[in-house]
Amino acid sequence: RMKAIVIKNTLSAAKNTLYDHIWDMQRNLEEPDSMFNVVEWLVRMNYTIKGGGMAFIPDYYPQKGRLFEPYARRSDSTVLVRQIAGENHDYTQREFYYGVLSSDKSIWTEPYEDKEGAGTMVTTYSIPIHKNGNDDKIAGAFFIDISLDWLSDTLNSHQSYPSSFNLLLTEDGKLISKPAESHVNSNDVPQVLAAINDSTIEHHSSKSSNIKIIRFESENDGADGCAHCSTIISPMRSNHSSGQESTWFWVMSPAISEGT
Repeated sequence: RMKAIVIKNTLSAAKNTLYDHIWDMQRNLEEPDSMFNVVEWLVRMNYTIKGGGMAFIPDYYPQKGRLFEPYARRSDSTVLVRQIAGENHDYTQREFYYGVLSSDKSIWTEPYEDKEGAGTMVTTYSIPIHKNGNDDKIAGAFFIDISLDWLSDTLNSHQSYPSSFNLLLTEDGKLISKPAESHVNSNDVPQVLAAINDSTIEHHSSKSSNIKIIRFESENDGADGCAHCSTIISPMRSNHSSGQESTWFWVMSPAISEGT
Protein backbone atom coordinates (compact mmCIF):
# COMPACT_ATOMS: atom_id res chain seq x y z
CA ARG A 1 0.00 0.00 0.00
CA MET A 2 2.86 2.39 0.77
CA LYS A 3 4.29 1.84 -2.71
CA ALA A 4 0.95 2.84 -4.22
CA ILE A 5 1.14 6.14 -2.34
CA VAL A 6 4.73 6.73 -3.47
CA ILE A 7 3.86 6.04 -7.12
CA LYS A 8 0.73 8.19 -6.93
CA ASN A 9 2.52 11.19 -5.43
CA THR A 10 5.52 10.90 -7.73
CA LEU A 11 3.47 10.67 -10.93
CA SER A 12 1.23 13.51 -9.76
CA ALA A 13 4.30 15.68 -9.15
CA ALA A 14 5.66 14.87 -12.62
CA LYS A 15 2.34 15.73 -14.26
CA ASN A 16 2.06 18.96 -12.29
CA THR A 17 5.57 19.91 -13.43
CA LEU A 18 4.30 19.66 -17.00
CA TYR A 19 1.29 21.84 -16.21
CA ASP A 20 3.51 24.38 -14.45
CA HIS A 21 5.29 24.99 -17.77
CA ILE A 22 2.18 25.60 -19.88
CA TRP A 23 2.25 29.36 -19.30
CA ASP A 24 5.94 29.59 -20.23
CA MET A 25 5.28 27.59 -23.39
CA GLN A 26 2.21 29.61 -24.42
CA ARG A 27 3.83 33.02 -23.99
CA ASN A 28 6.76 31.99 -26.18
CA LEU A 29 4.90 30.14 -28.94
CA GLU A 30 5.73 32.85 -31.49
CA GLU A 31 9.43 32.06 -31.03
CA PRO A 32 10.10 28.39 -31.90
CA ASP A 33 13.67 28.43 -30.59
CA SER A 34 12.33 29.39 -27.15
CA MET A 35 10.69 25.98 -26.95
CA PHE A 36 14.12 24.41 -26.39
CA ASN A 37 14.49 26.38 -23.15
CA VAL A 38 11.00 25.40 -22.03
CA VAL A 39 11.57 21.66 -22.43
CA GLU A 40 15.03 21.87 -20.86
CA TRP A 41 13.68 23.42 -17.67
CA LEU A 42 10.74 21.04 -17.70
CA VAL A 43 13.14 18.10 -17.38
CA ARG A 44 15.51 19.86 -14.97
CA MET A 45 12.70 20.60 -12.51
CA ASN A 46 11.74 16.97 -11.83
CA TYR A 47 14.20 14.08 -11.52
CA THR A 48 11.46 11.52 -12.29
CA ILE A 49 11.03 12.89 -15.81
CA LYS A 50 13.38 11.06 -18.17
CA GLY A 51 12.58 13.36 -21.08
CA GLY A 52 10.09 15.93 -22.27
CA GLY A 53 9.17 17.71 -25.45
CA MET A 54 6.66 19.28 -27.79
CA ALA A 55 5.38 17.88 -31.07
CA PHE A 56 3.71 20.51 -33.25
CA ILE A 57 1.18 19.97 -36.01
CA PRO A 58 2.84 19.74 -39.45
CA ASP A 59 4.08 23.08 -40.82
CA TYR A 60 3.20 24.97 -37.63
CA TYR A 61 6.60 26.62 -37.94
CA PRO A 62 7.32 26.69 -41.71
CA GLN A 63 10.86 27.92 -41.05
CA LYS A 64 11.57 24.74 -39.07
CA GLY A 65 10.38 22.35 -41.72
CA ARG A 66 7.30 20.13 -41.80
CA LEU A 67 7.86 18.52 -38.39
CA PHE A 68 9.24 20.23 -35.31
CA GLU A 69 9.83 18.40 -32.01
CA PRO A 70 12.14 20.11 -29.51
CA TYR A 71 13.09 17.49 -26.92
CA ALA A 72 15.12 17.38 -23.69
CA ARG A 73 16.56 14.17 -22.24
CA ARG A 74 18.10 13.56 -18.84
CA SER A 75 21.52 11.89 -19.06
CA ASP A 76 23.06 11.44 -15.60
CA SER A 77 23.48 15.00 -14.28
CA THR A 78 23.12 16.61 -17.71
CA VAL A 79 20.07 17.55 -19.77
CA LEU A 80 20.56 17.23 -23.53
CA VAL A 81 18.32 19.33 -25.80
CA ARG A 82 17.78 18.95 -29.54
CA GLN A 83 15.23 18.78 -32.37
CA ILE A 84 14.51 15.07 -32.91
CA ALA A 85 11.83 15.08 -35.64
CA GLY A 86 12.93 14.05 -39.11
CA GLU A 87 12.74 11.45 -41.86
CA ASN A 88 13.44 8.62 -39.40
CA HIS A 89 11.12 9.92 -36.69
CA ASP A 90 7.60 10.93 -37.73
CA TYR A 91 5.91 11.66 -34.42
CA THR A 92 2.50 12.02 -36.09
CA GLN A 93 2.42 8.20 -36.04
CA ARG A 94 3.00 8.03 -32.27
CA GLU A 95 0.23 7.60 -29.72
CA PHE A 96 1.34 10.52 -27.56
CA TYR A 97 0.67 12.81 -30.54
CA TYR A 98 -2.35 11.42 -32.41
CA GLY A 99 -4.07 10.39 -29.17
CA VAL A 100 -4.04 13.97 -27.94
CA LEU A 101 -4.89 15.47 -31.35
CA SER A 102 -7.92 13.22 -31.77
CA SER A 103 -9.33 13.59 -28.25
CA ASP A 104 -8.16 17.06 -27.16
CA LYS A 105 -7.49 15.49 -23.76
CA SER A 106 -4.53 14.34 -21.73
CA ILE A 107 -3.49 10.70 -22.11
CA TRP A 108 -1.09 8.08 -20.79
CA THR A 109 0.40 5.99 -23.59
CA GLU A 110 1.12 2.31 -23.65
CA PRO A 111 4.79 1.51 -22.96
CA TYR A 112 7.08 1.75 -25.97
CA GLU A 113 10.77 2.00 -26.82
CA ASP A 114 11.65 5.64 -27.44
CA LYS A 115 14.87 5.33 -29.44
CA GLU A 116 14.91 8.90 -30.77
CA GLY A 117 14.06 10.67 -27.53
CA ALA A 118 14.56 9.12 -24.10
CA GLY A 119 16.60 6.23 -25.47
CA THR A 120 14.80 3.65 -23.33
CA MET A 121 11.39 2.08 -22.64
CA VAL A 122 8.96 4.74 -21.43
CA THR A 123 5.35 5.60 -20.89
CA THR A 124 4.37 9.11 -21.95
CA TYR A 125 1.95 11.57 -20.39
CA SER A 126 0.79 14.01 -23.05
CA ILE A 127 -1.50 17.06 -23.10
CA PRO A 128 -2.79 19.26 -25.95
CA ILE A 129 -1.07 22.55 -26.79
CA HIS A 130 -3.45 25.50 -27.17
CA LYS A 131 -2.09 28.92 -28.06
CA ASN A 132 -4.48 31.04 -26.00
CA GLY A 133 -6.62 28.68 -23.98
CA ASN A 134 -8.66 25.53 -24.43
CA ASP A 135 -10.99 27.06 -27.05
CA ASP A 136 -8.17 27.54 -29.56
CA LYS A 137 -7.29 25.02 -32.24
CA ILE A 138 -4.76 22.44 -31.07
CA ALA A 139 -1.21 23.34 -32.04
CA GLY A 140 0.38 20.05 -30.96
CA ALA A 141 1.24 17.89 -27.95
CA PHE A 142 3.25 18.78 -24.83
CA PHE A 143 4.56 15.70 -23.05
CA ILE A 144 6.82 14.02 -20.50
CA ASP A 145 8.42 10.57 -20.63
CA ILE A 146 8.63 8.37 -17.53
CA SER A 147 11.18 5.56 -17.62
CA LEU A 148 9.76 2.07 -17.15
CA ASP A 149 12.99 1.12 -15.39
CA TRP A 150 12.18 3.59 -12.62
CA LEU A 151 8.58 2.40 -12.36
CA SER A 152 9.54 -1.25 -12.33
CA ASP A 153 12.29 -0.74 -9.74
CA THR A 154 9.90 1.18 -7.48
CA LEU A 155 7.04 -1.27 -7.91
CA ASN A 156 9.02 -4.41 -7.27
CA SER A 157 11.59 -3.43 -4.67
CA HIS A 158 11.36 -4.90 -1.15
CA GLN A 159 8.48 -7.30 -1.76
CA SER A 160 6.39 -8.51 1.17
CA TYR A 161 6.88 -12.07 -0.10
CA PRO A 162 9.59 -13.46 -2.44
CA SER A 163 7.00 -14.67 -4.95
CA SER A 164 4.85 -11.52 -5.11
CA PHE A 165 5.06 -8.89 -7.83
CA ASN A 166 3.28 -5.71 -8.91
CA LEU A 167 1.68 -4.26 -12.02
CA LEU A 168 0.61 -0.73 -12.91
CA LEU A 169 -2.29 -0.26 -15.33
CA THR A 170 -4.24 2.67 -16.72
CA GLU A 171 -7.96 2.86 -16.09
CA ASP A 172 -8.77 1.21 -19.42
CA GLY A 173 -6.38 -1.68 -18.86
CA LYS A 174 -3.20 -0.52 -20.59
CA LEU A 175 -0.12 -2.07 -19.00
CA ILE A 176 2.28 0.67 -17.89
CA SER A 177 4.78 -1.33 -15.86
CA LYS A 178 5.48 -4.95 -14.98
CA PRO A 179 8.27 -6.88 -13.23
CA ALA A 180 11.41 -7.98 -15.06
CA GLU A 181 11.00 -11.30 -16.89
CA SER A 182 13.62 -12.85 -14.62
CA HIS A 183 11.35 -12.27 -11.60
CA VAL A 184 8.20 -14.04 -12.85
CA ASN A 185 7.12 -17.00 -14.95
CA SER A 186 6.43 -16.15 -18.59
CA ASN A 187 2.66 -16.62 -18.27
CA ASP A 188 2.18 -15.02 -14.83
CA VAL A 189 1.41 -11.50 -16.06
CA PRO A 190 -0.96 -12.51 -18.92
CA GLN A 191 -2.78 -14.87 -16.57
CA VAL A 192 -3.31 -12.21 -13.92
CA LEU A 193 -4.41 -9.63 -16.49
CA ALA A 194 -6.95 -12.11 -17.86
CA ALA A 195 -8.30 -12.72 -14.36
CA ILE A 196 -8.56 -9.01 -13.65
CA ASN A 197 -10.51 -8.38 -16.87
CA ASP A 198 -12.72 -11.46 -16.55
CA SER A 199 -16.18 -10.20 -15.62
CA THR A 200 -17.19 -13.66 -14.40
CA ILE A 201 -14.62 -13.56 -11.58
CA GLU A 202 -15.94 -11.89 -8.44
CA HIS A 203 -14.06 -8.99 -6.85
CA HIS A 204 -14.16 -9.03 -3.05
CA SER A 205 -13.59 -5.98 -0.86
CA SER A 206 -11.00 -6.12 1.91
CA LYS A 207 -12.38 -5.52 5.38
CA SER A 208 -9.33 -3.63 6.57
CA SER A 209 -8.61 -1.29 3.62
CA ASN A 210 -9.85 0.03 0.29
CA ILE A 211 -8.50 -2.95 -1.66
CA LYS A 212 -10.24 -5.31 -4.05
CA ILE A 213 -9.29 -9.00 -3.90
CA ILE A 214 -9.56 -11.19 -6.99
CA ARG A 215 -9.17 -14.95 -6.57
CA PHE A 216 -8.54 -17.23 -9.53
CA GLU A 217 -7.16 -20.65 -10.41
CA SER A 218 -3.58 -20.92 -11.62
CA GLU A 219 -3.13 -22.32 -15.12
CA ASN A 220 0.18 -23.85 -14.04
CA ASP A 221 -0.96 -26.31 -11.40
CA GLY A 222 -4.57 -25.51 -10.59
CA ALA A 223 -3.66 -23.87 -7.29
CA ASP A 224 -5.51 -20.79 -6.07
CA GLY A 225 -4.10 -17.43 -7.17
CA CYS A 226 -4.88 -14.03 -5.70
CA ALA A 227 -4.55 -10.42 -6.84
CA HIS A 228 -4.88 -7.48 -4.45
CA CYS A 229 -5.93 -4.31 -6.26
CA SER A 230 -6.03 -0.70 -5.19
CA THR A 231 -6.56 2.44 -7.25
CA ILE A 232 -4.21 5.35 -7.74
CA ILE A 233 -6.02 8.51 -8.76
CA SER A 234 -3.57 11.23 -9.70
CA PRO A 235 -5.22 14.55 -8.75
CA MET A 236 -5.68 16.99 -11.63
CA ARG A 237 -6.19 20.72 -11.35
CA SER A 238 -9.69 21.80 -12.29
CA ASN A 239 -8.64 24.03 -15.20
CA HIS A 240 -6.87 21.23 -17.09
CA SER A 241 -8.16 18.45 -19.30
CA SER A 242 -9.08 15.38 -17.30
CA GLY A 243 -6.56 12.56 -17.46
CA GLN A 244 -6.80 8.83 -17.14
CA GLU A 245 -7.03 7.11 -13.80
CA SER A 246 -4.27 4.60 -13.10
CA THR A 247 -4.92 1.36 -11.25
CA TRP A 248 -2.38 -0.39 -9.04
CA PHE A 249 -2.41 -4.19 -8.91
CA TRP A 250 -0.55 -6.10 -6.21
CA VAL A 251 -0.37 -9.73 -7.31
CA MET A 252 0.61 -12.59 -5.00
CA SER A 253 1.50 -16.12 -6.00
CA PRO A 254 -0.83 -19.10 -5.35
CA ALA A 255 1.31 -20.35 -2.45
CA ILE A 256 1.12 -17.01 -0.65
CA SER A 257 -2.55 -16.39 -1.44
CA GLU A 258 -3.69 -19.38 0.60
CA GLY A 259 -2.95 -17.43 3.76
CA THR A 260 -4.78 -14.25 2.76
